[in-house]
Amino acid sequence: MSSLGFKDTIVDVKKIVADKKFGMVEESFELDEVVVAKSLGDSYVLNPIGSYDLKSGFSSSSTPWVLATYYPNIGASKKYVNKVTVFFQKNEGFKRRASKFRIRVYDVDPVTKKPTKDLLHNSIILETFAENDFVSIDLSAFNIKMPKQGLYIGLEWLFVPYNWYAIKGKDPLTSKLTIEDRFAPTFGGVYNKNQNFKVMVYGMGEWTDFKVKSKDNTKHLVPAVSLKLSKEKQ
Repeated sequence: MSSLGFKDTIVDVKKIVADKKFGMVEESFELDEVVVAKSLGDSYVLNPIGSYDLKSGFSSSSTPWVLATYYPNIGASKKYVNKVTVFFQKNEGFKRRASKFRIRVYDVDPVTKKPTKDLLHNSIILETFAENDFVSIDLSAFNIKMPKQGLYIGLEWLFVPYNWYAIKGKDPLTSKLTIEDRFAPTFGGVYNKNQNFKVMVYGMGEWTDFKVKSKDNTKHLVPAVSLKLSKEKQ
């Protein structure tokens, strides 16, 4: 069993059936040495990232899905979404120069803590080129106020021919040649100690937690996405 703010707990099914309830231990989180929010005068940057920080990547699965990262609302002042920067990992399997994806901005359900309604009422498609490490988009014109409970930034793979590529391999049992359909881009990933950056995946009609921990079990992998907030409407 897992819940934000508590340690992961293994519970015997018999105990759940017999007791109907069980306790979980609260978990305190140690902040990483890298600052969570970098102040730039009239703006903040949540999850500031440089290209050298990239350690891994997120590639598409066999079904369309959205990878969303939670960003907390830090401080009492009003803030507005200004710019989103998305980093990418090089993909040798994808031979074309460019690929496209959709950016999403979600409100947070106060009960489930999952992404809910899309605060970005336009379909924003971004294009990334092989020679670029990142792409940024200015969303200030949409005047999206940072909700009290924070928000999610979602990265949606587009299952279109423009993004398609194939991975060839062998079936481990029959040794026959296999071809797996994949779709670009490959989003960059960074390891972070700060558990505020909760990651969820939308697929098969529902949101589920996404957790990948480092080998030493002290950090978890999050999408390499920086969110810049401004203190005033643009």
